[in-house]
Amino acid sequence: MSKTVIICGAGVDKSPGLDFPLATELVPQIRQYLQTDEGKEIDKVLRKILPGLRFSYDKFIKNAIDKLSNEFRWQVATIVENISREIEKEETGEDDKRLGKLINALLVKIQKLQEDVKLDSETEKLIKSVFGDDIGTIDDENIIELPKLTFSEIFNTVMRKIFERSLHEPQHPILKHVRGNLMDFERLLMDNFIGFYTQSIPQMKNYMYLSWTLWAYLKSKENTILNGEASHTLPFYSALPADWHLITLNYTSFAEIRDSGSLYFHGNLSEFVRMKDRQLCPIDNHRNINLAEFIENIVGDNTDFKKKDNPPCVIPSIIPPLKMKPVLSNAFIETWYKTKEVITEASRLIIAGYSFNYADEHFNDIIRNNKDKEISIIDPFAESVVANLENIFSYRMDDYVTNSFQGKKSYSKDNLQIIAATATEIDWGDI
Repeated sequence: MSKTVIICGAGVDKSPGLDFPLATELVPQIRQYLQTDEGKEIDKVLRKILPGLRFSYDKFIKNAIDKLSNEFRWQVATIVENISREIEKEETGEDDKRLGKLINALLVKIQKLQEDVKLDSETEKLIKSVFGDDIGTIDDENIIELPKLTFSEIFNTVMRKIFERSLHEPQHPILKHVRGNLMDFERLLMDNFIGFYTQSIPQMKNYMYLSWTLWAYLKSKENTILNGEASHTLPFYSALPADWHLITLNYTSFAEIRDSGSLYFHGNLSEFVRMKDRQLCPIDNHRNINLAEFIENIVGDNTDFKKKDNPPCVIPSIIPPLKMKPVLSNAFIETWYKTKEVITEASRLIIAGYSFNYADEHFNDIIRNNKDKEISIIDPFAESVVANLENIFSYRMDDYVTNSFQGKKSYSKDNLQIIAATATEIDWGDI
């Protein structure tokens, strides 16, 4: 068994030449795909299989626009931080920087309002000193209820135009941060996956539609890449040393093409699950199938919502990007166990494109139990990774030695090294 194990997160498949979206970019990308000829056919087939389906991406987006003002109240800090980071990049154009500064100028005013209306401890003490017990329990955090405030027409108009533009430019470096915080695909999946436990037919239908449109979009994009270039020239994957064991948190077939023994921690695009008994089934000839025909013939034949009690249906064998990870079938338990074994037996771990977010705590815990190994982490947003790693290593930023590796900025502490680079910027033969 290889002594070096490389673990691939979503950032790897976002590398130049692959360009798969992150979770926050999925809604506009899938919506755009469903407007193609292939996408329209898939949408038509799914609505035939799922009679009475009410969900549509257009309706979801319209509702998001209608709720724009209220949503911004709670997402301001994150949006301002992300846009500020884009503005500071040298490659960001002047027009995009001006757009970013406009958005932040508006949102910072809301941010200041949020801070100013908080009921601070000094004011709380003054209230108690004047009124004593007559005032009762002070449990309000703010002196103004922000949800009851309304924004002016000019603010709503400007932000609505910004939001609508972001839908037509899904990969815009500034606008993706506005859109990403307002259209939460993870929450959308989570809200509907619960239907398989509560036997809610509308939620089950919604989840089937969401998951199969996600699968079709990713599969179509994967097929385009594989048909466009020979598999041995794939960015990142073809550059890895042959004796490294690969574990991926992505769904694409690229890891499998490189090494049939790769472990898919979150599932892959080549299998589906029958929810009635959690049976895992392979998709025959999945690299060359007609997507709409597969959904019509295989998904359709295994789905019947005329049966009201535990209706038979199938979903892609991919663990959705949820904060609570469901066990789709017993096969995943075996994969997770093998993953833990491989990582435990490794002498060195290399982790690329994975940011250690708290939502992935189920995987973070495996790393936590192996943090004594030699670990290298590759991520262009290294400082954010440092912050996320505190929950695992308990190191703060000033605990690290700042250095460089292959010309890229790096942070080192004992056996841990974090390199500020993308997966395709590293010479993997020299790491």
